[in-house]
Amino acid sequence: MRYRVLRELWARLTTLAAVVALIAVALSILGGIDGLLLFETGREIAREIGARVAIALGLAVLLGTGLTLVIAPYVLQRGQSAAERLVRISRLATTAALLAGSCVLTGTGIRWATTVGLLHITNRASIYTWDALAAVQLVLFVFWHRRTARRGELDSLSGSLSGRFTRRFVLLTAAGGLLTGLSAESAAAPTRPRGARQRRAGPNILLVTFDALSAQDMSCYGYYLPTTPNIDKFARSSHRFTNYYAACTFTTPSIASMLTGRYPSSVHVYHYGGPLHGSAAERTLPSQLRLSSYRTAASVANPGAHPGCLGFGGDFDILPAPPIKDFAAREATQLFHSAPLADEAARASLFVPYMLEQLSPRLFGEVHSTFPPALSFQQAQLILTELSDPFFLWVHVFAPHFPYQPEPPYLHRFLPTNELRTHAEFTDMIDLSGYSYRAAKQPVVDKARLRYDEWIAQSDAAFGDFMQRLEAGGRLRDTAVIVSADHGESFQQGFLGHGGPQQLRPIVHIPLAVRLPGQLHGSVITTVVDQTALAPTLLDIAGLATPSWMDGRSLAPLLRGERRDAPELAFTQFLVPNSVFGRIRRGTIGVIDGGHQCVLDIATRHSDLYGLSGSGGSNFYRPLENTALHASLRQQIFGRFPDAFGSGA
Repeated sequence: MRYRVLRELWARLTTLAAVVALIAVALSILGGIDGLLLFETGREIAREIGARVAIALGLAVLLGTGLTLVIAPYVLQRGQSAAERLVRISRLATTAALLAGSCVLTGTGIRWATTVGLLHITNRASIYTWDALAAVQLVLFVFWHRRTARRGELDSLSGSLSGRFTRRFVLLTAAGGLLTGLSAESAAAPTRPRGARQRRAGPNILLVTFDALSAQDMSCYGYYLPTTPNIDKFARSSHRFTNYYAACTFTTPSIASMLTGRYPSSVHVYHYGGPLHGSAAERTLPSQLRLSSYRTAASVANPGAHPGCLGFGGDFDILPAPPIKDFAAREATQLFHSAPLADEAARASLFVPYMLEQLSPRLFGEVHSTFPPALSFQQAQLILTELSDPFFLWVHVFAPHFPYQPEPPYLHRFLPTNELRTHAEFTDMIDLSGYSYRAAKQPVVDKARLRYDEWIAQSDAAFGDFMQRLEAGGRLRDTAVIVSADHGESFQQGFLGHGGPQQLRPIVHIPLAVRLPGQLHGSVITTVVDQTALAPTLLDIAGLATPSWMDGRSLAPLLRGERRDAPELAFTQFLVPNSVFGRIRRGTIGVIDGGHQCVLDIATRHSDLYGLSGSGGSNFYRPLENTALHASLRQQIFGRFPDAFGSGA
């Protein structure tokens, strides 16, 4: 009898948890399906949906089991019959499930109404608005619950969970979760066949990139604050490029260009989290190095830059999960990273720590970062203990990406007040509308920039400690070290952060410093280049030829002091509005010749010409009227990317 009651209790609780979980999954899929269709194939979407359903059902089973174990002593205690207690618990569980489901539906409806413009909730009022709506919903639910309880409707609903329905639902839930997991595993992209590794000698290659690090805020690029003393020291014995530009205004496309040597329009990666497809996933820098005896590894903290997210995680011999300081996020990421699910499921799981990082400071006002820069270098240090020469190690540090949360002794170094410590305070003070801000907010934005500069200083110190340990351990003797970023960050011209079609110089102007093995003296190279040149350069350093499918050209001749006859140009693309499976119709493409920049709108064919001033100047982004130069740069865009415009440029 007791066993039967516990089994019935477990079945009812699991059923309710599964229903709520499936509702949440369905709403999350419907809410983001338009975005998924832009950069995922039908099969990839199906596998990702399957993975989400499997995870939701698994969590429902765990929740139902846990609640059963907690409630079992109450149900089985002497006195009142176990059946009566089961009915009472079923009624309470049904009430809780209905409340949870209604909250999910209400939240989804509000987000949808905000997205389409039916509601407008400012950042300053968002927390109070959500609290008020939650309170109203709770009052209405209590009123409804009392009415249904008096009529006996709740007992009827909870009673429907008994008997064959619950048992069948649980069996179907378990079978569905199992089949979904198996289908996801069987549908996973097969491991690409790789040629035999050619045994050869070559220098080690260490690539260190920082997320959202603008050259405009680095002291080695002329910034007025001492933000990067360790990188400054490294740059003095390196080849430092002063006109190096990102291929996109945000992470994923920039990383794809950096590690493939191709522009976003060539590799068809336009969106955050967008993977490489088809042959593009096989044409990467680590795959080329791996075929030439290099051991490849990466420590990548930003999930949107992680090779597992971009679809070429198989090109790395060692690829741990992102180093995130949140225990739940780290454990969940590690669990899904090691699970034999489809690439799409693993890629989706990498967003768990990112979403926790974005939400927890917003909701709880945390002042400590979940991705301190030291964690990335600590993980890289552990990886190095497993790497034999020659190796390629890529370290991508999430800092100084927003939220800017430096810790002592870097906190208060440039902004001595206690302002702008939390995510919530930052968004409330800035009162953002998208990425833009009103001119009256510039003094607050200037303070935010100082907090960002402190975050840079902490990242720089972590880099300095890492380099000291490598030097002491002898790992730098035959190692080429490259320091760069994926994109920059803006705090002026009414635009805060990064991303978007406005290709402001603080967003696209990024650092690049290359130190070859044994190099003692540095140089400054002013040639204009962009991120597509990095992969060919690293192959050249390794003694390998540049594949014909790469768009960029190696910078190795410039490192040897050679000059190029033809003028150099850098291109930046923002193609988010487009589907990667169709023709490019919207977005912007920009070109820089060193002193000028032309940004062209693909849909309207309208373009503007700007003059670029010194590295630390403000108010430099002013349209120019140089008709001849403007026309010449426009033609460079049309000629370089004819597929983006069709015929009739």
